[in-house]
Amino acid sequence: MTTPGEPRRPEGRYDEQRPPNRWFVITGAALFGVGVTFGVVRLYDDFGGRVDVQVQRMIIADRSVTLEFDVVKQTDRAAQCYLRAQDVDRNLLGELRVLVPAGERTTRLTEVVQTTARANLGEVLRCQLLPEGTTTLPPAP
Repeated sequence: MTTPGEPRRPEGRYDEQRPPNRWFVITGAALFGVGVTFGVVRLYDDFGGRVDVQVQRMIIADRSVTLEFDVVKQTDRAAQCYLRAQDVDRNLLGELRVLVPAGERTTRLTEVVQTTARANLGEVLRCQLLPEGTTTLPPAP
């Protein structure tokens, strides 16, 4: 009579390692995503900076729009703002780029956008910081 040894299993079937737990992989991917997002926001604040704009007043005339607005930015860098005027159908009637000088954290500007017809809307489209040491507007794109 023979004594049974270890039970025999088919080769290549039971000696493979189990894949990692699904929840472990999902948690790791989520933590990685949060870390990358935090890093991108941090780099944007450090290098790109942030400019806040608050329009105080808009005066519409037949051939112009006067905008009075506040720009809040880092004190050591200049910024450029894009202003535009549109009619009721959102057609562009006039646009203007202005320089916000370095030195003040909050700057109030009053600018006039010349238009080709009577506008319905005047707005500060966006403002962005310029590289350090810049004192003039860069060429238009």
